[in-house]
Order: sequence, then structure tokens, then C-alpha cells
Amino acid sequence: VEDERLIEVGFFTPGDPVELIGGQLVVAEPQGSRHVIAIRLAEQALRAAFGSGRDVRTQGPSGVPYVDTDARAHVELVFALAREFDRDVDFHLDTFDDAPALSIGHVAALTVKQGWQDRVYAGHMTALGALEPAELAPIAAMIRDAGISVLALPATDLYLMGGGGTRNVRRGLAPVRRLADAGVNVAVSTNNVQ
Repeated sequence: VEDERLIEVGFFTPGDPVELIGGQLVVAEPQGSRHVIAIRLAEQALRAAFGSGRDVRTQGPSGVPYVDTDARAHVELVFALAREFDRDVDFHLDTFDDAPALSIGHVAALTVKQGWQDRVYAGHMTALGALEPAELAPIAAMIRDAGISVLALPATDLYLMGGGGTRNVRRGLAPVRRLADAGVNVAVSTNNVQ
């Protein structure tokens, strides 16, 4: 309710990414392609400083394409880093109440193209819950065939997606049962733990 009031007075606008940090609601810092490149340069500098024999891994490759102005380029950059450093990939993906433009199709195509099956994880995936079963079925098959694991994050997603109404409030969760029934590897996890 208080966050809705902040939107009403113009402190935030609808769609602004916000985070709760230390009890304070703040605008989330963008983590687009420039952020990933900066992290990569920091990793290279640390590797040079510490020398060989050390495993230096900052936060990548992890992808949050919905905060980048070019989601497709973001996904491609994350896969390039994964290939360069032979790392699995963790995406925070399709975290919306509806499904107008899903990124999972592009992620699945690159997963197969690069031979990264069983090395890609897609967290959140709440937009899939907005799909009718007939719409979800081919997407679930694509996710299964690409070997992508889906991690539902109910504690976070109930908080982020559970507002906006006084009656029959949308839960904003990934359709875990339907995905599992389609043969997708699914798990329940959490994030934002201090």
C-alpha cells in the first residue's frame, strides 16, 4: 500500500525496478550490458593481481535481461561469458504478471545452439503462470528439450507480484506443477536472504 502511494506522488513510476534494502525501498541499480562488462573487467583485474592458480569469480555469468534496454543482447552476452569461462548460467527471467514478451524462447534457442543443455537455470518465470495450458504446453516442451531447469522463488515472487488488488489477488508464481508434468526439471528456491 505504501509503495502504491509513492507511485501516486511521483516518487516511483509504474514499472520502476525497486528493492527493499535494510528496510528501505530504493530504486534498483540497472544491471545491463555495461554492468556485466564492468564486472568482467574487474574480474580480469583481480585475476591479474592474484595470479594463476586462483579461481576468481565475481557475480557472473548471471543474467537479468528484463533490466537491460536490450534483453536479447544481454542474454547473448551472458552466454558468451559462460562459454569463455566454462560456467553454468543462471537467469532471472520473465518476472512479470503477464506474458507479452517472454525471453525464455531466446534463452532456449541459445542453450541448444551452444550445447549448454543441463547448464542453464531460469529463476522466477512467473510470466508462465499467466499462460493458458494450451499456450504453456509448447513452451514447457521447449524448456524441457533445451534441458533448462526452472527455479520457482515463491517467497520473493509472492512479495513482488502479490499486490495490486483487494480481491482475488494474483499470486505471481511459476506454474511448477504444469512444468513438472511436462517433464521440466523444477525446484523451489529462495533469494534475497541476509
